Amino acid sequence: MGYAADTNARISPAWLFVMPVFLAFAVFLIAVPYPIIKPPVNLLGEACYFYSETQDEYPNLQQMAEAQKCDGMPAPSHETVWLSIDTAELSPEIGTEYKLVLFRHWVEGATVRFQYSDGTAVGYDLGPYDFDKHWSVGNFVTFDAPARESAVEHIYLGLDNPSSIKLFRQLNFVKATDWQQREVTGHLIISLIIGGLFAMLLYNISLATTLRFGFHLQYCLFVFSIFVYTVMAYGVFAYFMPGVLTVGQQMNITILALGLNGISGLLFLSAFIEKGIFPNWWNRFIVWAGVPFVLCSILYVTARGWHADTIDLAFNLLALGGILVILISLIIAIPRGSRSAVFYAAGWLLPVFGVTIRILRGLDVIPHSALTEFAMPIGMALETVILSLGIADRISQIRRERDAAQIATQEAKAANEAKSNFLARMSHEIRTPLNAIIGLSELTATTDLNDKQRSYVGNIKASGDILLALINDILDFSKIEAGKLDLERTAFNPAAVFEVARTIVEPRMLEKGLALDIRGLDALPRKLYGDPTRLSQIIINLANNAVKFTERGSVTITVSCTDRTDGKAFLNCAVTDTGIGMTEEEKGRLFQSFSQADETIARRYGGTGLGLAICKQLVEMMDGHISVESTPGVGSTFKFNLLLDLPEANAPQQAQTNGEPAGASVSLKGAHILLAEDNPVNRMIALKLLDAAGIKTDVAEDGLEAVSRASATRYDAILMDLQMPGLDGTAAAAKLRETDISKQVPIIAMTANVSEKDRELCMKAGMNDHIPKPFKPDELYATLAKWLN
Repeated sequence: MGYAADTNARISPAWLFVMPVFLAFAVFLIAVPYPIIKPPVNLLGEACYFYSETQDEYPNLQQMAEAQKCDGMPAPSHETVWLSIDTAELSPEIGTEYKLVLFRHWVEGATVRFQYSDGTAVGYDLGPYDFDKHWSVGNFVTFDAPARESAVEHIYLGLDNPSSIKLFRQLNFVKATDWQQREVTGHLIISLIIGGLFAMLLYNISLATTLRFGFHLQYCLFVFSIFVYTVMAYGVFAYFMPGVLTVGQQMNITILALGLNGISGLLFLSAFIEKGIFPNWWNRFIVWAGVPFVLCSILYVTARGWHADTIDLAFNLLALGGILVILISLIIAIPRGSRSAVFYAAGWLLPVFGVTIRILRGLDVIPHSALTEFAMPIGMALETVILSLGIADRISQIRRERDAAQIATQEAKAANEAKSNFLARMSHEIRTPLNAIIGLSELTATTDLNDKQRSYVGNIKASGDILLALINDILDFSKIEAGKLDLERTAFNPAAVFEVARTIVEPRMLEKGLALDIRGLDALPRKLYGDPTRLSQIIINLANNAVKFTERGSVTITVSCTDRTDGKAFLNCAVTDTGIGMTEEEKGRLFQSFSQADETIARRYGGTGLGLAICKQLVEMMDGHISVESTPGVGSTFKFNLLLDLPEANAPQQAQTNGEPAGASVSLKGAHILLAEDNPVNRMIALKLLDAAGIKTDVAEDGLEAVSRASATRYDAILMDLQMPGLDGTAAAAKLRETDISKQVPIIAMTANVSEKDRELCMKAGMNDHIPKPFKPDELYATLAKWLN
């Protein structure tokens, strides 16, 4: 598709839009502070831990804490895992309300105990549906430590059936006022993110249902997965619908959303990038690379518990693999000039950039703020915007390509029409003098000539026949290329078609001293349905080709018929000669337009190289196959088969044809016809041939004269040229059909206009038949006999 050309020029408009988005994102997250007054200390790494049996009440936590460990992290357990936190180092202020803030963990229950220095305690006991009551923006849960005259000196946090303590990630003890300041900004940010995602989802669903591009549907699935993940993972669902789902059920939906996000993102990548950028095998690999994401998310949901750490590791490895697949795909696509890849890269890098910002925030490299806390969902939301703009650009690109393709198709159609018109006009202009050449040579051959004169006349006629065959081949090839060659379906006797071919080919074979043998005719069915004219053309073409390249020996045509059970039959034919044969390399050039086995063949034997190409296309149009076997110096065998219809049982018998008009043997002597022909040479030839058959002929030199004569005299038939001064042949025929005296008279077009369009115009004008120029005497007599019968 030419994507590699002028890569910089094609990518730069997209980059001009994408780069400012990145810069704005970075400034928004880093330069705009909204800081929490004092960055909270993550207490998770300092917490000690111990275990106890899960129970409703824990009377003496201090006594149980005597067995606590302070090295490493606790492992997942079916018991209650306790985190023991000493807050003395935080120096909590007396009379100040604090909050215990922890990243909401996917557990079945939790117990919180604040121990004050005066010996009092405040506790919270949470079941599976109780976590949402303590939800805080950003998917945190917070527990109030009320202001007292004494400070909090110890915190106990018990977790029932945790999958992994590592998933906490954050545990803070902060002033309530500081956290409330963070919540105001957080609520605003998460609302904007969710609202933006929801708007993008609805907008693109409406577009996808209207435009129906495959990649648009996959993009909608991708946005839907991000929307569900954000709503669940960042606690929005818990805030608006508390207690509807357990914390475990919310986690399951979050994990499934991640699986959908993985496969939809890769499917979108495969469909979104322009066709031809990726090899087919890589496209298939991208699609299949998303399947493990779904399988792993389903496994995570069904086997959560003891195996959660292992599955979590597998999920992370899959995510890393997906990143590599996307990275390799972009490395392939962008240098090849893919605009879609630029948009995909920009959108994909935004959440990656957001994760990086959050990591740097955790390492205290950049300031703490609510914005940096939400860097990842902000990046994901902006990703959907960038990809939506990329889709708009892709659709515009597709429309431009379609418009260009439509224009190219119209131009090709116009060029093809111009070529057809040119060929038709040139055919007419060549056939008119060629008719005179062939006709006069045939008439001259009937006079008294010496041997030298007869040889000259014979060469003139042979040259005319070769030129006529060339014109017919070019016209046939042009019609096949344009898809305008229609096949007939008529009843015919296949043996008769081969016999007609024999009469045409045999005279030339006798001149070269060759023998012609046609085998298998007796075993053929009496009737088949198909196009006998095109079958005859294939046989004669292959037989003439065999004669051309055979200097001594014979040409053998073997034919058979193989019935099928579906009312059809294969007509099988092989044309074998003892000629010059071909090498494998020469065979490879056969059946191609204007191509012959060897360039020297055209100079030695003549021909255009169209004959075999036409045969191949005709055979394939009749659901058949053609092939060749050849040995240099020994000869060649051309084999073909055609799929033809068998006559139905109990079907009425139809008149069979072997290529000759019915009634060809009827005597023409005494018939009275009108010849309308403006060309004096063609008129003279036709008059001589008609006179030789004993036909009385009146002449009209233009269309107006033809109408005048035919309106006054009842003729047995009218031979009408098409292109005449004053009134052309079709207009004259139409006028004659309006008169009472000429309504039933056969009107036969006799013209050099031989296209199917010209035939149709003749029939619409009221003509009965069509004789192309140049014509042979037998063809003229047979057509007249058909209509005078």
